[in-house]
Amino acid sequence: HLQTGEPIGVPISCHTAGVNSVAFAPDGLCIISGSDDSTICIWNEGLQARLQGHEGAVTSVAVTPDGAQIVSGSDNKTVRIWSLRTGAPEGEPLQGHTKAVMSVAVAPDSMRIVSGSWDRSVRIWNLETRENMVYLDLSVWVTTVAFASGGAHIISVSEDSTIRIFDSKTGEAFGEPIRHPSAVVSIAVSSDGSRIASGLWDGSVFVSTITNSGHDSWKQECRCMDVADGWIKEGEKLKFWVPSEYRHWFRVNVDVWIQKGLRNWQRVPPKVDLDLLRELSQK
Repeated sequence: HLQTGEPIGVPISCHTAGVNSVAFAPDGLCIISGSDDSTICIWNEGLQARLQGHEGAVTSVAVTPDGAQIVSGSDNKTVRIWSLRTGAPEGEPLQGHTKAVMSVAVAPDSMRIVSGSWDRSVRIWNLETRENMVYLDLSVWVTTVAFASGGAHIISVSEDSTIRIFDSKTGEAFGEPIRHPSAVVSIAVSSDGSRIASGLWDGSVFVSTITNSGHDSWKQECRCMDVADGWIKEGEKLKFWVPSEYRHWFRVNVDVWIQKGLRNWQRVPPKVDLDLLRELSQK
């Protein structure tokens, strides 16, 4: 429960191995999960369907914004498309990656897919024709991909602690990579597509704003998060609740860093005033 942090109902179970990815359908009624057991499960007040077809672990799942299809990536190097209504696979797997596909995402227009792989590449596919429209060789392992700015940009997260942004039609790099002082383990894109929140291995969270020009316009805004009774807070504002078994991953009074220039990170004392931090980050 969002307000109390209490679990709702009992755990839902379908998979026989670890779950790597979950996604909601746009109507909020269905949950899709992908697992190391090579299956995808669709939940709607209970198990609705169990999809089989991948020959390796399902590493990532996404749902098209129109609610018609599921897109999945696998460590068997492929991307597959499924009907959300029937659970049937649609066409043959998309092939091109030479190593595990770690992440997939769908554009807001439901017409394009982006996939990122351990083969150090990002590919953009036409969902209707299955054509590989754009290929990007990044020379580093890609762990996460997403669309932003209404589908105008794609975001890739790499194992070198960077986030890169590209034009989704041409593949042209948009500004310099956003560099972090620690590995990026998770990202989220704001609903308007203009901001990226990145969670780091060291326990810190960064928020980056996408602007209309080059790297000089990147602005890093940092948030110092504290754990108190399981709640992650920003000042007195509750952000989200963490179950007790996972709290050891979070550090109280985590260090906060700001980016000055492209590569020079400066440590800021914990519990720094956020207005001051925002002011510093703009200098």
